[in-house]
Amino acid sequence: MSAAAAQAQLAREWAGGSSDDFHDPANWVDGLPPGPGDIALFNFDGPATILLQGIGASTESLMVQGGADLTLDLTGATYQLGSLSPRGLSVASAPGDAASLTFVNGTILGGRAFVGSTVGAAGALTLRGGAVSAALNDRLIVGLGGEGALSILDGAELVSGHVFAGGSSSADPTAPFRSQADILVKGPGSRWVINSQLWLGGFFDETGRGGDGGSARMRVLDGAEVIVGSASVAPTRGAEASLTISGQGTHWDGTIFVGGRRHSDPFVVTASAGVGSVVISDGAFVEAVCLAVGTSFDSKGDMTVIGPGTHVVAGVAPGGFSCETDVGVFGEGSLSVMRGGRVDASITTAVGFTPGVGTPSLVVDGAGSVFATPEFVIGGNARINIRAGG
Repeated sequence: MSAAAAQAQLAREWAGGSSDDFHDPANWVDGLPPGPGDIALFNFDGPATILLQGIGASTESLMVQGGADLTLDLTGATYQLGSLSPRGLSVASAPGDAASLTFVNGTILGGRAFVGSTVGAAGALTLRGGAVSAALNDRLIVGLGGEGALSILDGAELVSGHVFAGGSSSADPTAPFRSQADILVKGPGSRWVINSQLWLGGFFDETGRGGDGGSARMRVLDGAEVIVGSASVAPTRGAEASLTISGQGTHWDGTIFVGGRRHSDPFVVTASAGVGSVVISDGAFVEAVCLAVGTSFDSKGDMTVIGPGTHVVAGVAPGGFSCETDVGVFGEGSLSVMRGGRVDASITTAVGFTPGVGTPSLVVDGAGSVFATPEFVIGGNARINIRAGG
């Protein structure tokens, strides 16, 4: 039996029309709601709200396709997906799809998730409200080949493994494409724990190789929190990515690489990278074990820390591990602290390193703006500007 035939046998497709009850057999094409080992398939056009009616559900996969705009109200119950499923949770997996899925009021458990993971597809996944939480403990892919959006809003919580957002592109004139990803974590209580690495605009595979990157934007706003092992903003060639962390009560905990990615050995540097920018503003607080801007050859990275109460602490992790702060050590990098922002770099800060590579810069501008470090190492064409009361 072919893989396609096997998939067709497992798929249980929503027909609707009888009620909004997920468990009602009359709502399914074959008269049988999906169960463990099945694919729950929603392939229609337009909006629909479907309820679990307080009764949990378990399927191998959940797929939202076509033009479906699906809200799945878990009504306090748990939706269990197969932890080892190659499909897992999938939104817009076929060319031409423009689909969205919103979870409210319950718990989602599973492994992998894919949003806009095919060239020509556009997908959106939203977790909304303090009553919803999701644990997707394998990889989460947003916009790989297609366009993907992920939103964690109004107190929702997500726990995930590796995240790949806007991760590839191709300039092949016979089949060009550029991945795009848009991620929003917003509001008090909204929280995302990434138990591994976050890649914005490109990624490296298990062998350490990276292809042409795509485009990614991520915003953490208005009291939301993100905890991550490390975030790489535009790590590969052709990548364009931005990260905004803003607002009173907004908290980020995790290493940040902007424009490239530093190897575990500080003298091993990744190949050409993309263009990345990070803005931290309006009272946000960032804790970053490692902070590196303009990390790879042919990369460009910019970081701005701006506004009273905006504070970045870099360099030391629990347990005593330490990491210096790098600005333009191998690429083109700039770090600006402005209008009362503050950066405390607990270990050495290096600005510039490689002769002839760009003009790395550190700017401290405006009354109350502070960059504190126990030691500077300045090389290459580096410039440091302290002005206007900084």
